[in-house]
Amino acid sequence: MSIALNMAASKSIIADLNHGDKLSEKNYDVWHRKIEYLLEEQEMLETITQPMVEPEQGNTAQHKLDMEAYQTYKRKDRIARILMLSSMRNDIMLCFGRHRSTQYVWDAVKIQYGGTSTTRLRQLILKLIVIRSAKIRQ
Repeated sequence: MSIALNMAASKSIIADLNHGDKLSEKNYDVWHRKIEYLLEEQEMLETITQPMVEPEQGNTAQHKLDMEAYQTYKRKDRIARILMLSSMRNDIMLCFGRHRSTQYVWDAVKIQYGGTSTTRLRQLILKLIVIRSAKIRQ
């Protein structure tokens, strides 16, 4: 039953991301958190936190295990990348779709929109300065 509830919650988050809460220039902070929650729930968070490099060629039993782990990681990475890109407005998605891994998309989006909080903080500080100036004049 718990698995069914988790799947339902994940589907709800995916639906929210695809219908109304897509990444825009103004909602990076919320989008960022939702994507992290979704990736964590789907056991794909390592695609943005612990990238995996393809193992070198080999014939050992360990190499086979490493290749299996890498193939599992690549499958998760493809799914996570699709989830992430589909949760963006189309014009934004076109800018980031060229990145071939989830981590590259994640990092590029952060560079482009991660400053939203700083920008918003500056706007609020300027408003505060204007309000204080108006009070001083009165």
